[in-house]
Amino acid sequence: MSVRIYGVDAPEVAKFGNPSMPKAEEATEWAKDKIDGKIVRIKLLRRDQYRRAVAKVTTRGFLPFTKADMSIGLAEKGYGILYTGGGAEYDGKRELLEKKIERAQRRKKGIWENGTDILTPADYKKEIKNNKSKAPKSQGYSAKAY
Repeated sequence: MSVRIYGVDAPEVAKFGNPSMPKAEEATEWAKDKIDGKIVRIKLLRRDQYRRAVAKVTTRGFLPFTKADMSIGLAEKGYGILYTGGGAEYDGKRELLEKKIERAQRRKKGIWENGTDILTPADYKKEIKNNKSKAPKSQGYSAKAY
């Protein structure tokens, strides 16, 4: 089952001959570490245009009887921006996601390590589409601070 984690847009990994965005591998490794070999709970919020499940994904938290929300975790670690594209879902947590992203920006975590002037994953995909035969000009990011 292909699942898109709600509310965040993380750096794009290398595919179709295009390079990865900065921090893409780190974000992927962090997510794999949190879910590989573990029981996860998936709450379907909707299906996107590619028929992926847009979902809240939780794992068992650090403390007994607690849950860790993958979207919140990605935001806290600085591995994602707020997804505001078509059909965006937040499961009632948009404000919390925004706060976690702002905090990661202030602390220069993950994709924010060099500041808030970043190329967003959405803009990266547009560059790839516009330059089909070559890599995007900018390997960094560019986005406004939240």
